[in-house]
Amino acid sequence: MYSSTLTLLSALGLASAAAVPKAPEISKRADCVCNRNDDAGRWTDSESPAYRLQTLIVQDGGGCAYTDASQKMCVSGDVHNWGECAIQYAQEQQSQHGDWFLWSSISCGGGSDVLTITIGTTN
Repeated sequence: MYSSTLTLLSALGLASAAAVPKAPEISKRADCVCNRNDDAGRWTDSESPAYRLQTLIVQDGGGCAYTDASQKMCVSGDVHNWGECAIQYAQEQQSQHGDWFLWSSISCGGGSDVLTITIGTTN
């Protein structure tokens, strides 16, 4: 299966190592602990908030993402140690009721070793 998929991708020119950037290493933590507030943040986008969070963590190493509906999601802090934990937590906590929703403030980690996610408006 793997070799036939790779052959197909090669034929399409999609299997080039240069075409696929290597994602940074994100540690897997058995002690995944996240806390949240009780305010549901609306996320009006074609992609789920967990997907956008994953992009911010894996591809960008933090920062902010914006929607056309004047919403923003920002990730700061220890992405290396808590990134995978935060992505998993967001996948478990997000919901869709017309628009996507995820808590407007999430922190994963402890002490000074924390990753923080915020969702709000750009206004």
